[in-house]
Amino acid sequence: MNRVGVGVSRESNPDAAVAEVLNSAIKEINLPQVHWVMIFFTPDHFVHAGRLHELIREQTKCECIAGCSGMGVITGEGEITQGPGLVLMAGFTPDLRLKALAKYQELEQVQV
Repeated sequence: MNRVGVGVSRESNPDAAVAEVLNSAIKEINLPQVHWVMIFFTPDHFVHAGRLHELIREQTKCECIAGCSGMGVITGEGEITQGPGLVLMAGFTPDLRLKALAKYQELEQVQV
C-alpha cells in the first residue's frame, strides 16, 4: 500500500527544520522506507538548499529528491509567506519505479 507523509517547519536553522519535517513526515506515520521526497521552502532557506538536500539524503537514504523555493509555501494550516518555511512530502510507493535526474541552480556570487 502506498503511503505519503507530510512535515512542516518554521525553523530558520536548516538542521532543525529538516529534523522537524522528517519526524512528522516519516517517523510519526512510520514509513518503512522513503522512495521519494518533495521539498518546498521559502527564500529564508534558499541559501541552505544544498544543505537541505544533503541532510535529507543522509537521513532518508533516498536518491529521488525534488524541490523548489518560492515566496511562500502552502501547508494544511495555510500559507507561510513571512519568515522561514519548509514543507516536505515523503513517499513510500513500493510498486512505483522512479528515475531521478539532477538539475541544480547555481547561486551568483554577490560582491559587497
